[in-house]
Amino acid sequence: MKHSRSWIVELRLRGVDSIEEANRVLPELIEEHNKAFAVEPTDPHSAFVPLEQNQPDLDLILCYRHWRTLGTGQTLSFDHKTYAIAEGSQKSVIPPIPPKTRVEVRQTLDGRLFLWYKGKAYALKEIPKPKRQAAPSKQKAGSKRKPHKPDENHPWRKPLFNPKEAPETARCSQTAPS
Repeated sequence: MKHSRSWIVELRLRGVDSIEEANRVLPELIEEHNKAFAVEPTDPHSAFVPLEQNQPDLDLILCYRHWRTLGTGQTLSFDHKTYAIAEGSQKSVIPPIPPKTRVEVRQTLDGRLFLWYKGKAYALKEIPKPKRQAAPSKQKAGSKRKPHKPDENHPWRKPLFNPKEAPETARCSQTAPS
């Protein structure tokens, strides 16, 4: 078997055209493949060891990582929801994190959320979105005076020209000079 080509090509070269025949030929192909590529381990013992108590939680390593900016009251927004650090999420006291600090949010594969800050994980809990207080409308506390109206004979009350008195002047002012 030449290992540079795919197993599909190898099955076709051997005349295999059904799943039953492929299942019968497959052990031979696997044996040939293992003869060509198998390597004995240098250490016969398993390389996998159980996690110790002081080692990090694998859920917080194999997770989705997102960056958020912390708001006032140590809250953050994630996926259109508001979250805060859950009480008792860490054995130590929750540190005061200043607002506008960039923090990492870790979402585990089972959907739990953690805030990662200075090498420690703090569980997050969803809180109701705070309702914004409407800003008080800025009304002028002005006087109740009426606006000033000019007298009847004030120049602002009179038109610039009276079309009944001088129709030529009115027409001339509306058209361009020729």
